[in-house]
Amino acid sequence: MNKEIELNSKKEKWLIAIDIDRTLIPDQEINQETNSIKSENYILDGEIKILDRLIRQGHKVVIATGRSLKSAEELFNNIKLNIILSNFNGCHISIPNKNKILLDTKMNLNSLKKIAKDKILNDIKYNLVFKYLDYVRMDNFNDELVFDLYNNFSNFKIKKLDIKNIKDEPISAYMHLKIKENINLDKILKNLNKKYGNELNLWFWRDKIGDSIVLEINNKKYNKWSSILFIADKYKIKKENIITIGDNLNDYEMIKNANHGVAMINGLDEIKEIANYITKYDNNNGGVSHFLNNFFEKKDI
Repeated sequence: MNKEIELNSKKEKWLIAIDIDRTLIPDQEINQETNSIKSENYILDGEIKILDRLIRQGHKVVIATGRSLKSAEELFNNIKLNIILSNFNGCHISIPNKNKILLDTKMNLNSLKKIAKDKILNDIKYNLVFKYLDYVRMDNFNDELVFDLYNNFSNFKIKKLDIKNIKDEPISAYMHLKIKENINLDKILKNLNKKYGNELNLWFWRDKIGDSIVLEINNKKYNKWSSILFIADKYKIKKENIITIGDNLNDYEMIKNANHGVAMINGLDEIKEIANYITKYDNNNGGVSHFLNNFFEKKDI
């Protein structure tokens, strides 16, 4: 569904919020023999150019991601863009170039302990991970995929998670679940939401490497959309001047609620169904830059 827009970039300031994985950056290559990632994260030149141009025009570019702060910072380390980072699915907001934190939240340990012990997850739970700014805690160090992921970050620590005695509250958490035959994820999620839905945001996504399902566990009060509204209010940007671009379930709220919600053509059907626009190209072929260039030049999108 297209919308008629009146746009004068010299007068109206916009907020452009963009997801990272399968949106802003190309898919990572997988080594089929070792079942591991063999390519590094990087941003295509075209995407960098349009973001730089928009920032120079006075617009605010927000990178809205479920990634940890360290992971997102390392992606942008050598690019020097004056971006705003919304990490951990909206639970932490910062301006890395200014070393400034705008929002810092923590999760309730009692809620996390309850879901960690839930019997419905006992047979399929492979690893529980708590995420912090400069370290993670995990209860299964044999989970090589997760261990290698965080072990590649510089100045980043991996600590043991003792769920009974833990004292430090994480920003967000997730579980790696091993897939079993005839597992009904919809039924499991419905059961979990019935028990913990008032305290936690919960959703599943499939790990692209290996045979695991990831159960994301976030603070109920915060998501990508709430962080975007927080930033828009701070910089006096009209709600109707917000563009959101994403592909997955953690992008649902920001794409559904924005006046200009954009789904990647390679995104989930559930996301494309609620979007105002769908990109012409995927994340491997400059879908973000193509859309934004057309949008801000008032071309047919």
